[in-house]
Amino acid sequence: MNFLRSPLNLGMIASYYNISHTTIERFSSSVTSKTNLKGLLEILASASEFEQLPIRPGEEESIKRLINHLPISFENPKYTDPHVKANALLQAHLSRRMVVGNLAFDPREVLLSATRLLQAMVDVVSRNGWLSLALLTMEVSQMVTQGLWHRNSMLLQLPHLTEELVNKCQENRIETVFDLVEMKDDEKRVLLQMSDFQLRHIARFCNRFPDIYLKYNVLDSDNVSAGDDVSVQVKLDFAAPAEAGTRYYTLYFMCDSYLGCDKEYNFTLNVKEAMAEDDS
Repeated sequence: MNFLRSPLNLGMIASYYNISHTTIERFSSSVTSKTNLKGLLEILASASEFEQLPIRPGEEESIKRLINHLPISFENPKYTDPHVKANALLQAHLSRRMVVGNLAFDPREVLLSATRLLQAMVDVVSRNGWLSLALLTMEVSQMVTQGLWHRNSMLLQLPHLTEELVNKCQENRIETVFDLVEMKDDEKRVLLQMSDFQLRHIARFCNRFPDIYLKYNVLDSDNVSAGDDVSVQVKLDFAAPAEAGTRYYTLYFMCDSYLGCDKEYNFTLNVKEAMAEDDS
């Protein structure tokens, strides 16, 4: 007898991102529609990929001191647990807090795994249809890439910019990378008070910063009946609502690396009554 075997969705996600089956199972069982940022970081740090993160002799005290200075609290942390250490190092990275001693050898390993794990987590969340949590997970991916919390100014992504310079920019109504791009060179020079080398470095970053214009088209939007398939040329296919009426949608264009370049596009769909089935 021949049996047809096909991989499950979670198995395909784990294989694609080259992560442990225990990790993908933990993500699937732990994440819920109500998971917040604290919970997301805890679930991320619980991945099996961090089990081999070394806890060196005497390192517990260093981890304890680090945790005491992090913005998101830990509940009864075990300082010899590599997952607690991974969470602490992730938060330290987002806070741009320097770690010293033997701890300084570990952030790179944690960040390399975290990027891949977050991409897998986005897929796990998306398969459940949790939009808000999917957007939050994408934001965490941006945060990890840039080493910033979501509440920080997006200008801190730029090289050579400090908190002091960011405050100075904000006083001059420069809030985003795009605001800075629109300034004249002489104005930037006066505002930032940087060397030519630093200004060129900033210019290179600005030139590479994503500036996306998304064009979309709802096909046959004036002739949609309840239950019909709707095609949006970006391209996106989805089922129309089962009931007639006006529906409002939002397209989200999310970047996994940069803060401040995400896009939202709203469109309206007028859904007509479904066509009666022919009984003949």
